[in-house]
Amino acid sequence: MVMLLAKLPNDLSIWRQLSVHYQCDVFCGLFMRENNEGTEFKPHVLLMLGDRGLRLGLDVYDCAD
Repeated sequence: MVMLLAKLPNDLSIWRQLSVHYQCDVFCGLFMRENNEGTEFKPHVLLMLGDRGLRLGLDVYDCAD
């Protein structure tokens, strides 16, 4: 996720302007190999998303899907 955000503008005022005019989010599909498997996002990644006003959407699929 950090690599994705690193390719985008770092100026938070740009992100504030975008969020006024648009609904901005990041959506991830998580394909798990095992039942009851999980993942985590580090605090600095969540902070980067929050600073930019980005929602984080997750769609989780288990191995049976």
